[in-house]
Amino acid sequence: MRRISKHPLSALTASALFGLASHAASAAPSYTVTDLGTTGGPVSAATSLNEAGVVAGYSYTSTGQSHAVVWRNGGVRDLGTLGGSYSGVAGINEAGVMAGYAYTSGDSASRATIWRNNSVMDLGTLGGTYSSANAINDYNQVVGASNLPGNASVHATYWTNGRKIDLGTLGGSYSTAQAINNQGWAVGYSHTSGDGASHAALWSGQGAIDLGTLGGTNSNAQGINDAGLIAGTSELKGDLLSRATLWRNGVPSNLGALQADHTSGAYGINNAGQVVGYSLAPLSGAGRATLWANGCIYDLNGMVDLSGRDLTLVQASAINHRGQIVGFGMTSSRETRAVLLTPINSSTQAYGDTRRTTPPCTRPAM
Repeated sequence: MRRISKHPLSALTASALFGLASHAASAAPSYTVTDLGTTGGPVSAATSLNEAGVVAGYSYTSTGQSHAVVWRNGGVRDLGTLGGSYSGVAGINEAGVMAGYAYTSGDSASRATIWRNNSVMDLGTLGGTYSSANAINDYNQVVGASNLPGNASVHATYWTNGRKIDLGTLGGSYSTAQAINNQGWAVGYSHTSGDGASHAALWSGQGAIDLGTLGGTNSNAQGINDAGLIAGTSELKGDLLSRATLWRNGVPSNLGALQADHTSGAYGINNAGQVVGYSLAPLSGAGRATLWANGCIYDLNGMVDLSGRDLTLVQASAINHRGQIVGFGMTSSRETRAVLLTPINSSTQAYGDTRRTTPPCTRPAM
């Protein structure tokens, strides 16, 4: 299941290990970049943030265990587990309540978990052994996935007011919800009938809705804003390439990749419709943290001053409505660092206005 792994770095990290791109700083940086650090180990990654700029994710400890962490006021705090060795945060809301997963004592099971007011709570399962929470909205509604009794199937799950609701699938045995907006709409992906394909899915109170693909076999949805715009990834016809995808009113559109790259994917979207994710080079497999805004595509490495830093921005995981972005970068020694990008002059920037914070537009490769 997604986010239940004891080592929950995205698959992008593995491909990025084959080569890190070298980037010169832009003449006028558009963002400040903050290396958020770790809790003692060589790996950290930021998965989510709220409007106050509180960042959550995970970090390896000095003994090699991945723990849920929160970065606040310049410091990092280990949020602990449910008695086991591993945990991680996938989402945070405006009240600072965080959702993710944690292993129980003996590491025999992982459970969907929320951290609130210095306490940790097991949200339970749909009857199976494992569950994981992937997102939380401002009404403390949580979505993720859970095993059914017998652990043969995994279904997208909705937790609210102490209840656990099976969101169902598109006909297959597997589904997971990856994001939820403040309307209570959830998105993710599901196997279709016969488990022959996995499609992006929307749950908005009418069962699972198939969002389709860009012509390929598989797709997934990773983010949704309050207007119902959905961001994710889809394979193109032939299934050799994937592209970051935006669904509007159920119709997918290709957001493209950075020039000369062969694959891209989207993870987060804010209420201004700005999308963040990654773009991959064809030969080295090196990832570049990427922003899509106003029909343009930007390599975030060219929008910050990285001079003197041993760091390449590899993935952007989330963006808030102020335009702050979190994700992770990699060093030349293959260590991973959680990062926070803050737009310069963001305090005077109009809501959703990227003119102050972006260099000249680059059109994506489709």
